[in-house]
Amino acid sequence: HFLCRNLLAASTSCPDYGQCNFLSYGINLDFSFDTALASHGCRGFLFDPTVSHPFHITDNSVFLKVGAPLLNDTSPWASSSAASVATAMALERIAVLKMDCEGCEYAISDSILCSSAEPGCDRHFFDKVDQFTIEVHTLTAFAPTAEHVMGLAKLLWLLDESGLKFVLSEDGACSRNHQVTGCPEEFRTAGFDCGLGCKNPLFARVPPTAALGALA
Repeated sequence: HFLCRNLLAASTSCPDYGQCNFLSYGINLDFSFDTALASHGCRGFLFDPTVSHPFHITDNSVFLKVGAPLLNDTSPWASSSAASVATAMALERIAVLKMDCEGCEYAISDSILCSSAEPGCDRHFFDKVDQFTIEVHTLTAFAPTAEHVMGLAKLLWLLDESGLKFVLSEDGACSRNHQVTGCPEEFRTAGFDCGLGCKNPLFARVPPTAALGALA
């Protein structure tokens, strides 16, 4: 995952932004990204329902055994969307939102557009986010229906509407058992390159000349 250090510095020092906060979903056993953010003085909330960690990861970051909602979620784990967490914690600004949660990218838009049963949805959630880094899985294993593909399209629309621009992405192959499921027909029709099924784009509030392209 990536972040813009110059923008992070601005968000931690500019009086208009207040305290630097970050949310990080899917930390698993490697939370070096999150401890690096905490070292900048940011207060962090770390989430992953599949592992156990002490409540305090650092002096200014805490861990919760909670995941992000999935479309048609049948998992046994507790979940809470980023929009709901921000509402519950009264976070007026989020310097960095990181989400690496195996398919949750397709349900994010529903939690923002209030089309899910999740309480605390916030139609303008992304207006308070300065950087958004996410792993996107463009494979049938994670996006088996047209509803999933539409969920990603709505997410990209929300990001653009809020002023978050695509900066860069590092793409790689997913695990072999996921990679072999191939590219959903809707993605192929839309022109997505699914050759490497795991994409890690960064969206940020940058001048238009710094935006380097599109996720596809």
